[in-house]
Amino acid sequence: MVRRWLPVGMILVLISLLTVSCGVSQEDYDSAVAERDAAQAQVASLQSDLAAVKSDLVATESARAAVESELAATESAITAVESDLATAQSDLVAVQDEINALEILTLALERPTTPVEVIRNIEYGSVKGIPLLLDIYVPDTAIATPMPAVIYIHGGSWKRGDKSDPFRVRSIRALAEHGFFVASINYRLSGVAPFPAAVEDCKCAVRWLRANAEKYNVDPDRIGVWGGSAGGHLVMMVGSADETAELEGNGGWAEFSSRVQAVCSYYGLSDLVRPYTEGGAGASDVIIQFLGGTYQEKPEIYEAASPINYVTSDDPPLLLVHGENDTLVDIIESEVMYEAYQQAGLEATLIRVSGADHVFYQVTARPISPSLQEIERIVLVFFLKHLLRTG
Repeated sequence: MVRRWLPVGMILVLISLLTVSCGVSQEDYDSAVAERDAAQAQVASLQSDLAAVKSDLVATESARAAVESELAATESAITAVESDLATAQSDLVAVQDEINALEILTLALERPTTPVEVIRNIEYGSVKGIPLLLDIYVPDTAIATPMPAVIYIHGGSWKRGDKSDPFRVRSIRALAEHGFFVASINYRLSGVAPFPAAVEDCKCAVRWLRANAEKYNVDPDRIGVWGGSAGGHLVMMVGSADETAELEGNGGWAEFSSRVQAVCSYYGLSDLVRPYTEGGAGASDVIIQFLGGTYQEKPEIYEAASPINYVTSDDPPLLLVHGENDTLVDIIESEVMYEAYQQAGLEATLIRVSGADHVFYQVTARPISPSLQEIERIVLVFFLKHLLRTG
């Protein structure tokens, strides 16, 4: 159907006719129209006011969002400042600790050395009727009261050697001369008992020293271990393998802890499995004797005897000293232990001795570097730093 629209004039005529026919006067009609126009004007005004209110509301919401954004930014800035402040305070404490440590270190290094008394063959434990013996080196004048202590563990491929290690007696005495209580221990050799006997004995020595701390005027919370070659391996075992490793043994003093606060290893093995996993020649006869079999026979023992497998975030500081030309224990053994410590976020130092074979023998035309005297000094400073601190 097609709609046809009437002209406006005709519509007005029709409205007029309707108005007349309905009995509505022109005056009433005009009044109604006026009221209608007024109402429409009022509606238009209200619509304008509403639009203004909506615009104000949008502006207010935008302002509120901006304020909230600024508030969030301010809170974030406050959090960042608080974090920076906490870091700065922590750094300040660390710096103060370092200053205190340096002051103590300076005083300790500058003090004259003291005479040393040696007391030999003290029994620190017993296993199956086998007495475990040690010698102690007691300084006439200690650095501190009670004294920091270091236990020295000799080398010798786990099958020989003695607590009066001729390679280290001078160094042991030097440490005692600077005020440390030093104990040099024997342990069951591999010909007497294979792994874990030697580790158990070393841990027993730590427990004995802690149990007798008052008797010997030793600080039970300031005990370090130090050893070379097989002894270097054993000190790393003592430092990393805690009570959960079940290597404490039954030599005695079970109620005391075998944990230590600093470890120094000279050219020690850290991973006894590596020669097999990296295509090497495999273990030597001394390792086979120490572990009671070949890797193929006892792979779990080789794993259990590797210090690198015990490294955790609570291990003590470690000093590694290794000859770059070591033909008996490759320097990679100290390198991988150092890397394991780094990955665990631990403090470790690796000193590479140029021109040095095992036991720091000179094998090049140039003298080893650092020298034996410098190495001795490095070890002294290491133990002073970690066993003679404040707090």
